[in-house]
Formats: sequence, structure tokens, C-alpha cells
Amino acid sequence: MLEGSRQIERMIYPNFTLSIADYPLLDRNVFEAQELESLAFDYFINSLCYTYIREYNGGWFVDIYYYYASYLNNRINMKRFIIAPGFQIDEKDEKDFSVFAKADFILFNTRVFPDYVKEISDVAPDINMKPYKNVGLALFHTYYASFRSGIRELLLKTGLEYVAIDVSTVDGWNMIASNIEDAFGIPLGLMRKLNYQGGIENAIANDFCRKELVMAYKQFYSMLNDISTLNEFQIQYLRECFSYKVMPDKRLLIEFADLTSGWDDDTDEYIDGNEVYGDAIRYHSLNSYKNIFPEYPSLAFDDLDRFYEIYHLLWEYIEHEAEFDHMMKRYAEKYRHYRYCDEQYEIVIPKTIKDVLEESEQQHNCLYQSVMEILRQDMVVVFMRERSKKNKSLVTIEVGRQEILQVKACCNRDPLDKQMMFIGKFAKAKGLLFKDFMRSEYKNKEENNKDVVQ
Repeated sequence: MLEGSRQIERMIYPNFTLSIADYPLLDRNVFEAQELESLAFDYFINSLCYTYIREYNGGWFVDIYYYYASYLNNRINMKRFIIAPGFQIDEKDEKDFSVFAKADFILFNTRVFPDYVKEISDVAPDINMKPYKNVGLALFHTYYASFRSGIRELLLKTGLEYVAIDVSTVDGWNMIASNIEDAFGIPLGLMRKLNYQGGIENAIANDFCRKELVMAYKQFYSMLNDISTLNEFQIQYLRECFSYKVMPDKRLLIEFADLTSGWDDDTDEYIDGNEVYGDAIRYHSLNSYKNIFPEYPSLAFDDLDRFYEIYHLLWEYIEHEAEFDHMMKRYAEKYRHYRYCDEQYEIVIPKTIKDVLEESEQQHNCLYQSVMEILRQDMVVVFMRERSKKNKSLVTIEVGRQEILQVKACCNRDPLDKQMMFIGKFAKAKGLLFKDFMRSEYKNKEENNKDVVQ
């Protein structure tokens, strides 16, 4: 049986039902070669599909041969689908076709299918085919846009293919509406932001969700102009902001675009996007009045470890704020003798946790992981700056007991030669061994400019 909404659509928009038997099979030699090839295919990985655009009775039709394994009876089965303009297929075939078109385990034979989108666009320009990369999606579009299929036809020809695929998950929409906005009660601009795989499943599942989202969308419209899609977490954030009558934070809204749920292969754990969302909201609210930690740590899947390190550090700081501030003051005072400069560069000492975290943020390094070590004075870091740009990170320097342990520019790159020469002068002035500078390519370039020591 078809989905309930699709059954109703077939009654509202009646079409002729084609008979597959009316459409000629492929040339016998082609068909036999196709079948032989299908027998050698590895069905443990994929299923196999051949697709042809052919002529019949002065018009076009799409001839589809789908081969798949039946492990119950240990055989290879073939299912044929036909797409022809002005015709729908019977209910059982349409149900099977919809499953087939959405599957991601089908290999389309590219030798007989070099450029389906171009070919079908040439013979059927009226269906408004998009430049799909997914062949199944292109076939779905071809079928539902080639006859009067109700709202699916309108959605596909408007470029809302993913909405068309999932429209059966939406309750209570107007099936006899003549346009998309009237069908769903949703502005077309908002609908376009939901046009991705799974985009509408929760966002507009029922009338309440739709009305709530539309009100939030209209309230914060100007903020959403340059955001092409809205995922479930962005939508949740907009709804909450609308409900609590607060203005959304644009940067936070953008960070939620990278938030997702899924399995982390590195840790062999499932990442719950809803849990991360809640933690991100708490982090933002707690950090906003401290203004000391990075405002917008990345919520991308691969960056969550970093986010949670900072998140837990924030909690530590809130619980021990006075102690941490005092420890950083002691740190800055103890290592003030490392201050140094010449005409272009200078060495500065971090005075606050914020200084350390901003350095890590600008340099795109993992210095944020070492905050506790710095507080305990188990690790000593100083920062190199240009004297004309004192707020911009340049080089991060770790100092050992009697030597410079490492120097790193942005993204853990080596500093420039002239920067290395300055660090060499700094090391010499402070009685520190600097092994990197002892390499001849730097030593030979050493300048004799007079140092200015603070």
C-alpha cells in the first residue's frame, strides 16, 4: 500500500496508469549482455541498475532494469520500471519505485548511463530537471514531474526535491492547494532552507510546528538572509528565542549549523546532538557574563573534544574564579623578566586565562589544553608580537628551565626567518639555549641591531 497522503493524491489527481507490457524490451543482444553482467555483480555491496532513455510512439520513456539479490531463495531478481510522460504506474510499482529511488546502495551502470540529467533535460525540458549528482533522486524527479502528481510536481519543478521526497511525513497540509505556500502555510523562502535530506521531518511535521516556526522565521527574518539551510538545532534555537522573547545570537546560530548526531568511530561512542546543543546553550549563557573563554568554540563533529575541554574548564573557572585569577597574577609577576623587545617585535607575558585562550584561538593550536599546567607553573609560555599589532598573535613560545623548548606560529607552522632571528636574540639576552637557532641557516642571518630591553 502507498502512504495515505499519496493514495489521496492519486484520487484528487487522476492519471492514466501505464502497462509495462506495452513498452518494448531492449534489443535481445543488449538485454542478454545486461543479464550476464548482472550475474557477476557483487550484491553483498550494492544492487545494480541499468537506465535508458528511449523512444516509443513518437515520445520518450525511461526504461529501468533493477537487479537485486534475494537471500531467502538464493537468486538474483530483476524489477522493471517505466517512466512515461502523462502516465502514473500502478500503486504497488509506485511504492517499490519510491523505495528504489531513495536507496543509497544502488550502483548505476555508467557505461549505459553517462549523463542522465543532460539526456532527460533535452527530451523533457518541461520537467525542470536540476543538475543532480544522485541518479535515484533524478529518477524520482523524472517520475513525479512527468504527470499531474499534485504537490510533488510543484515542489520538484520549484527545486524543492527533498521536500517532495519527504512530504508524506507532514500531517495536515492542504492537498488541493494551487501553490506551495498555501499547501503548507509556509513562506517559500523558509521552505528552501529546509530543502535537504530529512529537512522537513521534524521542522514542519504538524500544524503546531509549522505555525511556531513561521512566527520565529518572520520575527528573525533579517538574520536568516545569508543562511541557506536550517537544521533541527538551528530551528530549535530560533523557536526557543522566539518563545523567550530574546534575540538570537547570530554567531551561535551559525555554529549550530555544524552540529549533528552520529557515531564517533574514534571513540566508538554515539554523539547525541541534542545533548551537545544543551551544553552549548549552557556554555554560552555562563560564559557571556565572564567574557573570558572563547565565545564560539566549534561544534563540528571533529571539534567536540575541544569544545568539551573548554566547557569543563569554564565550570572549573566558575567554581575557582578568585583562585585562578590570583594564580595568573602570580604567574605574570614571576616571569615578567622574560619581557623583551627590539624595534619590530616584543615578548609579552600572559596575565589572564583569557590571554592564553585568545592565543590558542588565534593561533589555531592546542594551548587551551595547557591552562591548568600554566596555572600551576608546570609550563611556561610567552607570546611574541609585532610592536605595532600587540593584540594579534604571532608566535607562541614555550620556555623550559634553561632553554626554549618550542616555537610555533599560526597552525603550528615554523616562524619566519626574521622571527626566528628575533627569538634567537631574545634567547641570548635571557641566557636561554635555543637549539633551533643554532642551525646555520638562522645563525648566519643574525643581525646586529641594538636590543631594547624592558
